[in-house]
Amino acid sequence: SKKHLMIIFISACLIMPFFETLVFQFSVIRLIQIFFKDVNEMLLVSLTVSTLLFSLAHLIGREFFDVLTRIPLGIALALVFLICDLRDYHPIVITYLFHFVWNISFTLVLPILAKRIDKKLSTD
Repeated sequence: SKKHLMIIFISACLIMPFFETLVFQFSVIRLIQIFFKDVNEMLLVSLTVSTLLFSLAHLIGREFFDVLTRIPLGIALALVFLICDLRDYHPIVITYLFHFVWNISFTLVLPILAKRIDKKLSTD
């Protein structure tokens, strides 16, 4: 139903990206910054831990392959946060917006494109 789809959209595109940004980028990276004063070590550990935790959190109720597909997104989100943080340029907001756009593309844009491609292939 439309109501069900709207709930999924709001959850997947608006709420979860913000929550995940706070948990897997902001909190994890801030905690690591406390323990690692060397910038290079901090960046490497932050990128690794943030990515792994983000990916593993998506394992719940899914196949292991789903975790592997989340690794590139986990890397991208951690990098966006770290770069914005180093430049003192709104890391939470920018990371959230990046994640929001990513989720929008996978919940709205790609299914629409897939239907159009499928329709096109079936008429040829």
